[in-house]
Amino acid sequence: MDGLIASALLVMGSLAYFALVPVTLRSQIISQEQTTAVQIGNRLIEHLLLLKPSTLTATNLSALSLIDSGASASPFSFTNLPLDDGWVMSPAKALPAGQGLMTITDVGDNTKLIQLDISWMGPSGRMTHTTGTALGGYR
Repeated sequence: MDGLIASALLVMGSLAYFALVPVTLRSQIISQEQTTAVQIGNRLIEHLLLLKPSTLTATNLSALSLIDSGASASPFSFTNLPLDDGWVMSPAKALPAGQGLMTITDVGDNTKLIQLDISWMGPSGRMTHTTGTALGGYR
């Protein structure tokens, strides 16, 4: 009888453990992808903070490889950036079905608001990380 109870407890414990493994792996993947998106956004903002608001044009951003070639109006795509090929900071390279959009809004007083939206296909569907900064007088 004791052996039967011990076996039942062992089976229940094993089932509980193996039920947690997929949940844990999924959470780990989501966390890694979110961290990557945050790093991409931070890295791009670091580059943008070196610029003046007046230089935030499609021509200049494209020449500096901060937006995809061919992007001509806000929102600009930065899906395939060669920011750092060694560390794979391009959304398309670093995230599954990764995409990046940069929206630049002129708010007057030589100030521009920059919003970065990085999206990708995660284990639980489409995920998005949004960040941004201001360049100019309001900063």
